[in-house]
Amino acid sequence: MTGTFRDLAPFAKRGWVLQPGQARSNLLCFHSQSNQLSLEHDSPASFVQFHVPLVRPSWGSYQLEHDHGTKYPPNPYKPKHMNIAPSKSLPPAAKQQLILNHLRASRTCHTLKDLEKCLPSVASINGMQVKDYIQALTDDGKLHVEKIGSGNWYWAWAGEEQKEKEKVKHDLVRELEKLEVAVLELEEKNKAARGAIGNGGGDEDGEREELMARKADGAAAIVKLKAEEDRYLNGGAGGGIEMKEVDIKRWKEETEMWTDNIYVLEEYLGKLAGGDREIVESVKRECYGQEYVEGEGLRELQF
Repeated sequence: MTGTFRDLAPFAKRGWVLQPGQARSNLLCFHSQSNQLSLEHDSPASFVQFHVPLVRPSWGSYQLEHDHGTKYPPNPYKPKHMNIAPSKSLPPAAKQQLILNHLRASRTCHTLKDLEKCLPSVASINGMQVKDYIQALTDDGKLHVEKIGSGNWYWAWAGEEQKEKEKVKHDLVRELEKLEVAVLELEEKNKAARGAIGNGGGDEDGEREELMARKADGAAAIVKLKAEEDRYLNGGAGGGIEMKEVDIKRWKEETEMWTDNIYVLEEYLGKLAGGDREIVESVKRECYGQEYVEGEGLRELQF
């Protein structure tokens, strides 16, 4: 079979592509027995074969160049599910995991400049966000950093992911053991409580009777207190509210009268002491007792 480079389309459609090779001619021959393509010059004077084996399938682009430098597009029959860019709506944690997976798969160290070039397409992030994501992974201990020369180098090994999973598993196992011990303790307490309830049925009845008796005593005390309250409010215990108001008014008037009398006696005492202030204050202090205020005399009445 012979044909031009565009005749490769049927092979690409079946998933067969050419491995890298260059031809200096646009004429090819396919040998079915050797499963090879022979590329030959246009000139009839010379016949040079360039054998390129066919392989299945690389799903890469079968870029072949002839004399005019034309490049054929990538295989149009490449499966749609491969090399799909991650969604930009992923949460930050998912994007961090994509970055970690990429760095672990690379198995090498990277500078910040390299990461700013490759990570935007890996995790669908903006180039300005690369530094923030790298810093977050470094702070969490998931990404290693070392200053070598004038710049920082970042790396993450695939084995660390397994160690991290083992650590999480170990912590979960320990937590599970603690919960199992707590469950056993609660079951023992529940069993003991049920046994106590089963053995103490008579005690429960006696306790109930005691509580009912105390309730009856409390109700009787409440009735007694309410009756006493009614007597005070309705005048059954020394008069009603109106009578007490009259008594209070009368006691205030009497108090004011006796206070005026005390002030008169103070003036008379001052005359007897010949104006000696110390003698007068000493007598006041002794007579007034707790009602005496230093420097003022008798405490003022407060109604």
